[in-house]
Amino acid sequence: MSGFVWWNTGTRWQMVYAYHEQFLHSQGDFFRGNTWSKFMNDWFCWPLPTVCTYYYYNRMWGHPDGTATRSQSSDSIDECARLHFDVYSAYGQFNP
Repeated sequence: MSGFVWWNTGTRWQMVYAYHEQFLHSQGDFFRGNTWSKFMNDWFCWPLPTVCTYYYYNRMWGHPDGTATRSQSSDSIDECARLHFDVYSAYGQFNP
């Protein structure tokens, strides 16, 4: 994976894998970026099982008119505290 990945190693979260892809539509109608990853922590819910957090996809589409759309899917397994809340897709003017 290229790019910059940072997290607080003091929390004992470990990245198992992280990938990304990008796609430019042949007609220039949109650009799409996507990432997916998995993190684990054997201390967060100790002495319970290891917590695994999956980011199945995290997509963003950029359009020539300056708007952007995003969509994501993630989940945690064996968490002792709620780590994920409802996330809704969004559309509108993108202001980084």
